[in-house]
Amino acid sequence: MPESVGGSLELGSHEVGHRPTCLVATLGDASQLQRVARMIHVFNAHGYEVDLLGLTPERPLPVRKTIVLGEDPRARSRRTKWMAQARRALATLSVLPNSLERYLARRWKPQDDRAWQHSLSYDVVVIENVDLFPVIQAAQCCNRSYWISELRDFDWKTQGLNPQERLRILGDRTLFRAFLPRSSEVITVSQDQEQELFQRLALGSRVIRSLPNHRNIAPSPVQEHRIALVYHGAIARGRSSHLMIQAMKHLDMRFTLDLFVPSSVAAPRYLRTLQKAAEFDERIRFHEGLNYSELLEVTSRFDLGLALFPPTTTSLKGALPNKFFEYIQARLGVVVGPNSEMSDYVRRYKFGVVTDGFGAKDVAAALNALTVDDISEFKHRADAASPELCFENEEVEYKSMMEAIRVQRK
Repeated sequence: MPESVGGSLELGSHEVGHRPTCLVATLGDASQLQRVARMIHVFNAHGYEVDLLGLTPERPLPVRKTIVLGEDPRARSRRTKWMAQARRALATLSVLPNSLERYLARRWKPQDDRAWQHSLSYDVVVIENVDLFPVIQAAQCCNRSYWISELRDFDWKTQGLNPQERLRILGDRTLFRAFLPRSSEVITVSQDQEQELFQRLALGSRVIRSLPNHRNIAPSPVQEHRIALVYHGAIARGRSSHLMIQAMKHLDMRFTLDLFVPSSVAAPRYLRTLQKAAEFDERIRFHEGLNYSELLEVTSRFDLGLALFPPTTTSLKGALPNKFFEYIQARLGVVVGPNSEMSDYVRRYKFGVVTDGFGAKDVAAALNALTVDDISEFKHRADAASPELCFENEEVEYKSMMEAIRVQRK
């Protein structure tokens, strides 16, 4: 695709023959973020020329150009990360008006300022992380696009969190209050998140679940003396990932645990702590993350997928993550904790087990009680639910979103 086509179309003022434009803004690698990549593909399929503001993607995406962020959020230096957190905290606590917004606009301003200044007007801007709203606002000034907030995370409550996390969420609250009401559309990932947003800010939203495409995969047989647990995705203290390692200490010898952890989303020190805790248990194996193209095929060889996230934050309380539905498409039984939207799905479709609590012994008690027949039934129920819980059935929400944009552009 051509590197540049001007990028200066204003909302509702296209010349005949000109394609509308869309900017997708993310702090991550869009090719590794399924919801972000899907947005790019949806707008591209609807005739938009799509630009990407973020990191240079590892895998090809149908974008006209990538505008690289001024700072790489994946920086692994502890000093670099600490300095960035400290500056954001100071900006959050400052009594000067708009200090946090000004700091973030400077921090994430693209490397190539000239290219950025030539791309200030888009018909639609999709913003995946609330930290990027100030960058978009500073660039667009009064020339407002149709803003879509892809609200993957909505953390609000600070009770029980450490000071660092509390300051982060206080900063997020400032940005939520400032920018979400100004968005043309807010997209949430679950009904719990939708309700939380309305309760906190009286804002409506469109729920679009993180559903993968349907795959024709047969449930794999369950072995009598080996029950294979699997987890794929980020490892983080805030997600209580250690719970999986701790639970293995209380599980009988039938169980194994394989964790596929992308290095790009792992907290290195915390990951090493978990690896050390598991080093004398041969049943626990850590692997590098899988490419999405092979994810479902590889994980389909296991029996139960783990999605255990104690609701320590607002986002985790309303979590309905990609991996939950990817487990279903891989024809796995699913293991979740109580009092979450995921547990509602498990109880409704009967394709897994809901633990009584989020302690390691709670998890182990639920798993140790399972028989081979129980797990085989879970996998076949996941198979039965897979045609319903797939992107092909959620695509109507994207079509509705595109129709709302079309009406606005008239």
